[in-house]
Amino acid sequence: MILNKGTITLDVRACRLADVLGLIGTGTGIRIAASDDLSPRLISTLIEAQPVESALRQLVGGTDVFVLYSADGSTQRLAAMWVYPRGAGQDIAPVPSQLWASRQEFEAQLTDQDPEVRGRAIEELIARSGESALARVLEALADPDAPVRQRALDAALDAELEVPLEQLEHLAINDASAEVRLRALQTLEQRPGTSATIEAAAFDQDPDIRGEAENILARLKRPPR
Repeated sequence: MILNKGTITLDVRACRLADVLGLIGTGTGIRIAASDDLSPRLISTLIEAQPVESALRQLVGGTDVFVLYSADGSTQRLAAMWVYPRGAGQDIAPVPSQLWASRQEFEAQLTDQDPEVRGRAIEELIARSGESALARVLEALADPDAPVRQRALDAALDAELEVPLEQLEHLAINDASAEVRLRALQTLEQRPGTSATIEAAAFDQDPDIRGEAENILARLKRPPR
């Protein structure tokens, strides 16, 4: 891809349309959201020194497209584009971004500087993708911001994602946030072979965690009725 004074040259060979659009969006600053349902079919095309908007129209021919033009002084510029499979945009209307953003956009938000954005992004990914978001959950559980880790853990457990036992044990003992340690500890009660970790939590510096660990141990040692 070559960008030069508002024109673009593309030599596309066997690439997904969504990937090509993402590359153009990164290079031009235009926010381009390709629907997750967009065809994975590979495309090949050569576009030589055309205006960016003209090249985009050529690429998205045969799809449903919504565009946003933003005021730029006395003129307008193409600011955003949403691309859907043919016929899929018939009943679509403008809505808040958390409702229309693609999975790729939420994944990009996981590295945003704002912890609120990162926390909301991992919650949305879990809600949309379920178990397939687990890899992103594990990354979020290592986030430097405690509320992000807590939101990731809460959302994952509420969605019944199978968070690895070793990750839960690590959080229950080592996480800097007492809230995260407590939630992880409470989850360990339902997992076999975790008594050693729960016993270690009984010596936690936080009194609530110590009390919860002792209660769990008492329940685990109680003979079944």
